[in-house]
Amino acid sequence: MKLPQPFLFNSEDAKRAILLLHAYTGSANDVRMLGRALNRAGYTVYAPHLSGHATADVFDLVDFSASQWVADGQAAYEKLKNQGYQEIAIFGLSLGGVIATQLVINNPEVLAGGVFCSPIMTEDLKQTQVPSQFVQYTKQVLKAQEFNQMDIERALEKIQPGLEQTLNSINSLQAQIRQDLEKISCPFFIADAGQDELISHQSGADLNKVLVNAQTDYHHYPESGHVVTVGPTRRQLEADLITFLDHLAWRN
Repeated sequence: MKLPQPFLFNSEDAKRAILLLHAYTGSANDVRMLGRALNRAGYTVYAPHLSGHATADVFDLVDFSASQWVADGQAAYEKLKNQGYQEIAIFGLSLGGVIATQLVINNPEVLAGGVFCSPIMTEDLKQTQVPSQFVQYTKQVLKAQEFNQMDIERALEKIQPGLEQTLNSINSLQAQIRQDLEKISCPFFIADAGQDELISHQSGADLNKVLVNAQTDYHHYPESGHVVTVGPTRRQLEADLITFLDHLAWRN
């Protein structure tokens, strides 16, 4: 099985860097096409892998909590700073957007942030379609690894407690973020999707209402599903995000 790889797309003259964070159960492939588009527009783009993701073992996904993923995001941010980038914008898809928002709160010097179909305003992910999507993903991976049906059922039963703990950790992080949203004052890009099959299609609109101190740029994509970065309106998302970035107050 060929596993997805993180990416760093350098731009020769770029002094401006973008950090992109992928979704839960996802990988850098979630944002690879977006990363290419941003790189062509003149930005250096880095998309790391969050701990437990893009491995051949689905149990790795429930071995880590949201706090570890925030640490992963912070390490990625520090990597860009250590490479000389002082002006950095951070965005994420779904869970990646949750992590991106926490990084913006933790690092007020970040130039801008944003989320794509992110469940920050969701109180309990266990009441969404996320758990059932995780089950389907697990079945798909195990079938590809030639597990028989009985072994798949056993694996699903075994992984369930870990999934519940993981989702609880994300719920806790999101609750803390909701309390801290007033700390965000930088430009903030928000996207949600009308055909979102995992969370509310108003996830972005709800977030937009409560980011009272941020300069928000909200976009709704009626025809897109949850993974808006690869959906039917991905090119519009790319264009909208590039416009947002191009109008930031970059010093260089």
